[in-house]
Amino acid sequence: MPLTLHEALPLGMCLATQELLDVKKFLLNFCDGILLKSTDDSLKRRISQIKRDLNAFKVQDKFLDGYKAVLLNNMDRIINLTISRFSKLKPNEVEKIVKSVKEIMEKILNAQKFEDFLPLEAEFKKKVTLPLYELYIEVQKRHMG
Repeated sequence: MPLTLHEALPLGMCLATQELLDVKKFLLNFCDGILLKSTDDSLKRRISQIKRDLNAFKVQDKFLDGYKAVLLNNMDRIINLTISRFSKLKPNEVEKIVKSVKEIMEKILNAQKFEDFLPLEAEFKKKVTLPLYELYIEVQKRHMG
């Protein structure tokens, strides 16, 4: 049975969110594809200014609330996708994942600086991405068997 985007969406959301939680990598590599390879000088100048601001201690805070909003929205989607796709399969496991996501959401809301997100990447991977991946694998096995 071929994999569909619908089936992979919860896992994809987890992987994208986990990557965002690696804030050092995000700040360092922000839009490097455009900055290094694009021939559009106007776009490069505008993105370069954002990258400088993201990495400048004085103005970095203006991006923090927007970053929190993106992370929280992803977490909300992960909760909803996890419940809708897996709650009949293993309700107790889904409940643990949802609880973990909500705990991480609290930590995101309490973050005062980008560095506060750093420990959340490993926690998210362990408590959300990997358990969700296990549920996903189990569903795939049931479809094949």
